[in-house]
Amino acid sequence: MQQRLTYLEREQLELWTRQRVGIREMGRRLSRDHAVVSRELRRNSGQFFPYTAAIAQLASERKQRRRIKLKLDTYRLLRRHVEHELRAGQSPDGIAGRLKTHPPPYLHGLRVSHETIYVYIENHDAATEYDSIKWYKFLFRQQPRRHKHGSRKIRSHQISERVSIHERDEEINNRTSYGHWESDTVCGGRRPAAVSVQSERKSKLIRLSKLANHTAQETEEALRASIDSLPSWLWQTITFDNGKEGACHTRIRDDYQLQTYFCDPYASWQKGGVEQANGLLRRYLPKKMDLTDLTEYDLFLIQERMNNTYRKSLHYQTPNEIIGALINAGGALDS
Repeated sequence: MQQRLTYLEREQLELWTRQRVGIREMGRRLSRDHAVVSRELRRNSGQFFPYTAAIAQLASERKQRRRIKLKLDTYRLLRRHVEHELRAGQSPDGIAGRLKTHPPPYLHGLRVSHETIYVYIENHDAATEYDSIKWYKFLFRQQPRRHKHGSRKIRSHQISERVSIHERDEEINNRTSYGHWESDTVCGGRRPAAVSVQSERKSKLIRLSKLANHTAQETEEALRASIDSLPSWLWQTITFDNGKEGACHTRIRDDYQLQTYFCDPYASWQKGGVEQANGLLRRYLPKKMDLTDLTEYDLFLIQERMNNTYRKSLHYQTPNEIIGALINAGGALDS
């Protein structure tokens, strides 16, 4: 079976058409049947517009996309399940993994890959059986491209009794036990209001608290609320960056008998768990959003939505499922 015409061949056809080369001669030059050339020119030119390679290539690609029958187009029940999960805030990877590990009985074992879901989102971003909708807006990161940042001068922060992250045990680095947290602050707009974010390294559990400003006192109160929301044995260590809001760490360390660590300056990747949580949080709280009117209840709803998101690293379970099982077992799952 002969391959479709390539863009280079179409460019040659455009040139030869302008030179008034005969169709049979074009076929011979391309080693193609003259009927292929005749059909290509007839489909992509007319009385008032000449044949052009660019337009012909676009038309060919559009037809090819329409020929592809996605699994989600074939199985309506599976498509509705995927669309429902996207609306619920789940990622394509989480949806695909959950179908594999915890398939609902009404789908009769149907599965779909995350790549197929992404293709479906790309090809069906304008019309669905429900309403006109852009499915990519339901993804965690609506702008997936990463931006490169220029180098910055390192400034030293005077934080008393600061312990470097390089002194942290390998058990924490390797995520082999629970109770090790990372903390950060998410800002919004030009107002002082912010959100304190804590993320447990192994279970991916999130705790969110409203901050009136970026002071260490506000962060300390938020941390105390987060710590008090869970059993004490689920808080062993906290890792901070070098912002001034971490200056409260000694009081938290002494009152709750937990160890604190600090990243290297401008090395946010060293606490990647909470940085990933920040990225997911931006879906609900965009960078320029004014957080002044945000309530604790609003944050709680966002927090629980994130904690009920399927995670690949958790074998497509949710953080709430993991922590719930751990608390019910009294910490016996700590391995």
